[in-house]
Amino acid sequence: SGTSITHSGITTTVDNTLLIAYAVNNAAADFTPPASFTEREDDTVGTISDLAQAVAGASGDKTTTSSANTAWVAFLVALKPNTRRGGLLMTGVGS
Repeated sequence: SGTSITHSGITTTVDNTLLIAYAVNNAAADFTPPASFTEREDDTVGTISDLAQAVAGASGDKTTTSSANTAWVAFLVALKPNTRRGGLLMTGVGS
């Protein structure tokens, strides 16, 4: 619990991977996404944000900030580019 919500880092294996950070808590709150992430959805119990990781490698832990000091759950997902079909493929999940 707390106001700092940690997304455990993951390691990507290809360039141009999309990182997606998701966090929820059990109280009405405002959220600030991790540094350099673009917030895509924010409501009173959760937030989704993303960042394109240009170079393959360790993402490092990411932190979302909540206005409420309460229990939370967070994960970080990596979607790698699908060069054969022009889309994205899910490659890893950190919690």
